[in-house]
Amino acid sequence: MLTVGDKFPEYSVKCNVGSDPESLKGLTNADYDGKWVCYFFYPKDFTFICPTEIAEFNTQLAEFNDRDCEVVGGSTDNEYCHLAWCQSHDDLKDLAYPLIGAQRLAHDLGIVDPNAVVCLRALLRHVRSGQHRAAHAGQAAAVRGVEGCVGVPPRGGNLAPTPQCRARDGVCRARRLRLPSQGCG
Repeated sequence: MLTVGDKFPEYSVKCNVGSDPESLKGLTNADYDGKWVCYFFYPKDFTFICPTEIAEFNTQLAEFNDRDCEVVGGSTDNEYCHLAWCQSHDDLKDLAYPLIGAQRLAHDLGIVDPNAVVCLRALLRHVRSGQHRAAHAGQAAAVRGVEGCVGVPPRGGNLAPTPQCRARDGVCRARRLRLPSQGCG
């Protein structure tokens, strides 16, 4: 898996945004030149955990946008599968960010479960230069909270604590990690 400081691989993928068939389009790194991007990956469409997470990213989208950050979701399913899922699931019909078909990109990122051949539940955030600022991957069955993802990038470019990380001693109780003096993000 790529890690902090690594360059995000070049990609060209197909995606959809919400339930409109007209939203099917191509997407590349160039679409995000000079922008912060939060990429999140999940195992499969048409599962019971993933739609809640995808819908919550949509609910929190204004928080990401307030920090000049774009959101991109994806799995190893293709754009037509994403579209069908968005059309058939009430919580996904008004999705306002792209879901990408990450068949090749997931392999390039090193986030494919070797046994199930689906994306791990992964979160990759990178700065405007395309370098990773944060990377995390877990088992496909793991659940993550979107609110912890919103803090990067923080407003104004400085680190800011997420709601779970308000301890004055710099210890993030939710993650049991020793953090920089600025808090966690």
